[in-house]
Amino acid sequence: TNSCYMDKLAMKVNGVQVFGGPVVDGGRLSLTRIPSQFSGMSLFVPATDIQVGGELELKCCGAGDCAFVVSTYHCPPCSVTKNGGYPATLPIDGFTAGSCSPHFGADADRMTSFYITVPGDSSVTLPAATVAAPYVAVFGQKGHLDAWCPTTGKNNCGGPCPPTTCVCNK
Repeated sequence: TNSCYMDKLAMKVNGVQVFGGPVVDGGRLSLTRIPSQFSGMSLFVPATDIQVGGELELKCCGAGDCAFVVSTYHCPPCSVTKNGGYPATLPIDGFTAGSCSPHFGADADRMTSFYITVPGDSSVTLPAATVAAPYVAVFGQKGHLDAWCPTTGKNNCGGPCPPTTCVCNK
């Protein structure tokens, strides 16, 4: 079973516990431009890449729902071999795509995010990675996310959607 961070949330990658912490340091990915909607959430960043076939389990501990946001590298076409295949598989598994996400690295590397609510005392396992996923961050909190950013014409984070092209840095 997952040990729960602050008795609320837990995450495992390939059966190995990933410990959460506050969203202050950005973890090993050096996250930047973290949307204000994610403030107060716990941040889980796997210590190593999620390999092909690897699984990511998110657990909501105790009574009451939990909100999880999974963010992964997104800079087509470069990211298609480094995003776990999650942009294609997560919506099929009940995750809602969003338009506001953190950046990582030198603040030039974009991510895309997906949101899901997990009922209390249950977990959800993401589909096995179809390609390696070295750049994955998970934000989580007890309760619901009050302000999610659905994919619309605006990113609901204070401005227009980011450009559709990006520079491939990774």
